[in-house]
Amino acid sequence: MKTKYADVREDASVLDKIYKQIEVDDYEFKGYICYMNAIKTSSKFEAHGKLIFDSGYTKLQFFAPGKKYVLTAIYDPNDNLVELYFDIAKKVGMSKDGIPYQEDMYIDVVVYSENDAEIIDEDELKEAFENGEITEKEYKGALRYAKKVCNVFSKFYSRTKRYIDNYYKELKSR
Repeated sequence: MKTKYADVREDASVLDKIYKQIEVDDYEFKGYICYMNAIKTSSKFEAHGKLIFDSGYTKLQFFAPGKKYVLTAIYDPNDNLVELYFDIAKKVGMSKDGIPYQEDMYIDVVVYSENDAEIIDEDELKEAFENGEITEKEYKGALRYAKKVCNVFSKFYSRTKRYIDNYYKELKSR
């Protein structure tokens, strides 16, 4: 199981960055919203036949301690939303130095648009179970939770995108 931090300290491909975080408690979300602009990367990431992350791209992540997911929105240098996805997590918490983190359960949900979402990396989850990295209970729980996230958030894509875009603009301007 990988631990992923909001400030991407574990990602050696991010060579230079701007990092900001705020704590939010409003009608939609309670937790930490983290902005990470990759000024310079050593490599780019492509998936689904398109560029997902590179120098100049920004990750806006929503960490809700106690929940079982982290929402990530990726923006290109022109402020266009490139991808919206959920990491299914065993745990979402806060490090001793005040940075949100997640214990990633390998499986993710990508939300493309209203009523269009897909569970991805199910094979990685299965492999982790077969290799003894996670228990059967964790395996089944992560799969069940991914299906729930897929069903719920694909129905609220437009509303979720508006909410995320507002915080993206706010944190970018700070």
